[in-house]
Amino acid sequence: MEDPKSEMLDVEVQATSPEVDETQPEAFDKERAMDTIRKLREEAKQAKKAAAELDRYKKAEEERKQAEMSETDRLKAELERAQSELKAKTARTMQIEVAAKLGIPAALSDRLHGETLEEMEEDAKVILESLPKQKAAPNTGATNPGDKAGTEPDFEAEHKRWKAAQKAQTNPFLGGGVYYPPKLGDL
Repeated sequence: MEDPKSEMLDVEVQATSPEVDETQPEAFDKERAMDTIRKLREEAKQAKKAAAELDRYKKAEEERKQAEMSETDRLKAELERAQSELKAKTARTMQIEVAAKLGIPAALSDRLHGETLEEMEEDAKVILESLPKQKAAPNTGATNPGDKAGTEPDFEAEHKRWKAAQKAQTNPFLGGGVYYPPKLGDL
């Protein structure tokens, strides 16, 4: 009796390679291209029809299963579906609450995991530790007022300064910054 493995070794494997004549490129045939395009479009239409029919059959099968179920089975299935929806919405609400409570960005709130608020809070703390810390921007002077950004000069103080400058005739707004001494008759 011969070993089956040795029989496999005796079989010759012939590698066939398609012979293509690459010396002459195939000329473009507009009619053949249009026929191919029409066939592909027809296949796409048939595929859409088949997909629609499959969806219709799936819906009919689901309705048939619903009809076959007894009233109690149907109500049990509906109850399970409602409970799973409630659980998902409750979990999402807890994620949002924990994110707001601990200062996690809203975009990261869906990353929180856990069944209870405490578990989610611990997960949120781990996420907060892994986030980069923001550095305070340094106050660089008059061009970047920093903490003084919201303070505007007092109107009365500015008015006093303007009046004093007007009296001294050094107001750059009167005469374009050029100082004209008062005439002898004006004193």
